[in-house]
Amino acid sequence: MNRRPILLAALTLTATAALTLSACGSDDNSKSKDNDQRARADGRGDTSTSPTESAPQAAGRPEIKLPSDLTMNFEGGKTGDAVKDAVLADNAERMRAVNAAIAGTDPAAKAMNFYNTGRALEAAAVWVEKFKKANLGITGTIRYYDRTVTLDGSKAASVVFCADESKGYATEPFPTSA
Repeated sequence: MNRRPILLAALTLTATAALTLSACGSDDNSKSKDNDQRARADGRGDTSTSPTESAPQAAGRPEIKLPSDLTMNFEGGKTGDAVKDAVLADNAERMRAVNAAIAGTDPAAKAMNFYNTGRALEAAAVWVEKFKKANLGITGTIRYYDRTVTLDGSKAASVVFCADESKGYATEPFPTSA
């Protein structure tokens, strides 16, 4: 199996997220902070959801299955605010849905279509199509951290997060559905 590091999903980032990604690095040279970040990147740190399993399926929500060689770790899923926690849970499912479409475990992209609309859906579809055209799948471990939610009224929210894709890889060939 040929492995290549996954490129950042620049197509799916909004201008706000792009600006926030610059905050994902740390200017703090503290050894304890560096060790803590390394531990979490290795999957030994605190995670709010199981690495490979979707959150419990609510009525009407699609089940998302990832290949056994793809692990997604989401940190910071509990804020104490039920609405923000639900937004973070949906954010995790959105990322799982896009990666399931890339990995070929959801070739019809049903989950991706459920968790994305408008420009986000367009960007996600373009991203998945780029993997398909390059005949690539996805494997490894991806860590999502520093996830924060901003509520805008009662019907809108935004999530900003950092992603460590250094242990995630594109795989050849792209899985095909039977």
